Amino acid sequence: MTDEDNKKAENITCTFHGDFHLEQNPTTYMEALEVYKNLPKQLKENPQNAVPIKVWLYPLSLLDTKAAQLVREISTRLISNTEDVMEELVEVERTCSDLSRRTEVNVFSDIKERLHSFQDSFSIYKMVLQKALARVLPAIRGGGMEEQSLEDIIIIHYNSRDLLNQWLDDAKSELYLLNNHSKMLNEINIKDSDGLNAILLNPDIDVVLCLAFTSLKYEDPNLSTLTEFLKSAEFKELDKKEKPLSVASYRQWFKDPDVIAKMRENLSLFKRFSEANKDEKSIRFIISAISNPSIPGSSIYLYENGKLTDPKFQLVSKPPPPTVKNVLEQTVTLKLQKSPTGETVKYRVEYKQVKADCGAEEHWLAIDTADEEFKLTGLVAGKQYLIRYRIVGKVGVSEASETVSPTVSSIIVPRTRNDFQAYYHQLTLDLNTVNKNLCLSEENREITKTDKEQPYPDHPDRFDKLPQVLCRESVCGRSYWEIEWSGNYSVSISVSYKSIGRKGQGDECVIGYNDQSWCLDCTPSTCSFWHSNLQTHLRVKSISSRIGVYVDHSAGTLSFYSVSDTMSLIHTVQTTFTQPLYPGFWVNNGSVKLCPLMRID
Repeated sequence: MTDEDNKKAENITCTFHGDFHLEQNPTTYMEALEVYKNLPKQLKENPQNAVPIKVWLYPLSLLDTKAAQLVREISTRLISNTEDVMEELVEVERTCSDLSRRTEVNVFSDIKERLHSFQDSFSIYKMVLQKALARVLPAIRGGGMEEQSLEDIIIIHYNSRDLLNQWLDDAKSELYLLNNHSKMLNEINIKDSDGLNAILLNPDIDVVLCLAFTSLKYEDPNLSTLTEFLKSAEFKELDKKEKPLSVASYRQWFKDPDVIAKMRENLSLFKRFSEANKDEKSIRFIISAISNPSIPGSSIYLYENGKLTDPKFQLVSKPPPPTVKNVLEQTVTLKLQKSPTGETVKYRVEYKQVKADCGAEEHWLAIDTADEEFKLTGLVAGKQYLIRYRIVGKVGVSEASETVSPTVSSIIVPRTRNDFQAYYHQLTLDLNTVNKNLCLSEENREITKTDKEQPYPDHPDRFDKLPQVLCRESVCGRSYWEIEWSGNYSVSISVSYKSIGRKGQGDECVIGYNDQSWCLDCTPSTCSFWHSNLQTHLRVKSISSRIGVYVDHSAGTLSFYSVSDTMSLIHTVQTTFTQPLYPGFWVNNGSVKLCPLMRID
């Protein structure tokens, strides 16, 4: 042996197994070699401990006349079939044993009862077959019975095994579905009826939300068929004339796609809602089984103060992201939406400032509101914020929406009319764009709707079908202007890109009906905002005939004001402008006039 072999041998331990007594049992490799060398010598010295080298077989019938004598062999085919039967019986028994150890079986009594009933029936079935085989096999070998007796037993099993296998397959499918739910909710306890009642009696728990499996209690026709079959005289006598056991065709809840789809929805809602409210000590989440044939599959049960108040409770769910309608100095205006499911009681707006450094993370601040349009105030100018919201329902809150991250404007927005007039921009109407049913006057600063077509020359920039006009000057920075309007029908005050359509009456030409333009539509009694053919109805107490328009192009701000003794905001939109803007108008009846102002620096 090499040095390396010796090192390996030192790490080997040995144990002696045999019917020969040694003075000292070996424990190392070298001691084992020594025993191997000395064993033949020790056997010669103790021949009574030597192993016999010959064996004689003696027929039992010569010892006992009652012992079975082998008259003939059973065919290989039948022996193979018999082995298959025994293996199938063992496999069914093993499957039952595996199922009985599942958590769901031990918690849900209805499933446990069905499995025990099947096991009891199968035990009888197996015992009858085994006794029959034990009786028939020796009799055939001894010549007392024909092979047909064995074949009859095998046929009996073949007629029954489809039902046995189908029942087990169904049981596994049902348990798989329940187990999948349990794994998805692994932090929530599964309780039987006693456990549920104990929680409901706990005075420290105000609300219990239970994901209840409602279809576990039902009559199993295949199990009934098996039970009746075992009681039949044909089975007890193993009559091969017994017809194959038919597998019942019926609508099983765990194979119904509509039921499964609803269960998936309940599971998702319950999981997300429980995660959103996991720190709420007065709410307890559990899983249980509550039979309710009117609600197949599953349902969310609401218990309040120990009493069931709603067996089909709708949880509030994750809302769409908030829409940022306006970003001003220290203020962000949000549009919130109700929960897609459940009852929305109010909204919980959460926000925090985005920090540039890698220090301690900012905590979310929260404000509750009942308003769908909410102004978040008190923000720091020039800073970026993360904003999201949750739905506050009758019980608990929803998962948070996706976040938006607006940057609060660091530009001071004008507040008084004098402030606005510092950005006054003088405008004139463009003769090349005006529709022929609009009459220009006042040095191209006023238009009036007329039925008489005006003799304007044809021009590629002219609106040929719609009563619209654009101004000659564009606005790119901060600009302010005022108009006066009159008429019994609507007048639209707009800003547009130069690329807006001019020919025809399609949406691409109508101001406010495309993504090229934004407009405020005014009538004597109503007011609305249009962009991309989407209308926003505005609540205004009164509509002034004098309207002020303020644009901050770089900040993406467009604001409309009612001008009288004071400035009253009608509507503000926050967006991104990618091209210069051209003020314009749509006049259905009446007139619009650009008002001259004194610029105040």
